[in-house]
Amino acid sequence: MPKNTTKIVTTLNHKRFFADRQILTVSTLEQQGHCNQNYLLHTDKGKYILRIFGQEKRDRNAEYHIQHLAFMHKLAPRPIILDLETGFMVSEYIPGKHINTLSTRSVHSLSRALFTLHSISLQEEHVSASIEQKGIEVFEYDPVLCHRDLNPYNILWEDDMPTLIDWEYAGVNDRYFDLAAVTVEFKLDKQMCALFLKSYFDDHGAIDTKKLHAYQTHYQNLCGQWWQEKRSLQADSQKPYFLF
Repeated sequence: MPKNTTKIVTTLNHKRFFADRQILTVSTLEQQGHCNQNYLLHTDKGKYILRIFGQEKRDRNAEYHIQHLAFMHKLAPRPIILDLETGFMVSEYIPGKHINTLSTRSVHSLSRALFTLHSISLQEEHVSASIEQKGIEVFEYDPVLCHRDLNPYNILWEDDMPTLIDWEYAGVNDRYFDLAAVTVEFKLDKQMCALFLKSYFDDHGAIDTKKLHAYQTHYQNLCGQWWQEKRSLQADSQKPYFLF
């Protein structure tokens, strides 16, 4: 059993959900996040993901609520337990793999998943609006519910269908934030980017390439700042790339 999980397993055994489930093993997931510790719970009635929080100052109630909304729309694993006192969350286990390159089919399915996410209504008490940054404030703000951390390790794929995980940064932002994140993280070329955006908008609005460019730069700058803060590394100084 991984170090420091004994207390959590004891806590889980007292939860109603695990009253009729015996925890057999707790194993460390091969792919770990940058901020949390992730474990696979094997029980006599199935598998579950245990995520021990490592980052402070996150609204875990909002995270749980948003992930539940996403689950109701078949976009995320079902969240089962949130324990703020001990600092962990348990969600259903979803099989899948991480990929770094998107196929034509996966580009389409991811774009439709994001359109569904961006269409979910979010109650005001769970809103976490973005801070305006230089370069994007000139564009009309189009607030929607966003994932806001769409790197390849936060998307599980099964038969070219995506499941979004790790919702701790989710909240309200402009839809172009998530769209830009996908184009940057998956290094979509001009053709794949055009396909992604066309599939996303699907006659529901015009594609604003200038706004996309601005949000690509904005996203890359945020990533650089994040790495500086979390790992004390110098931000990547490469020039932003544009796809149109």
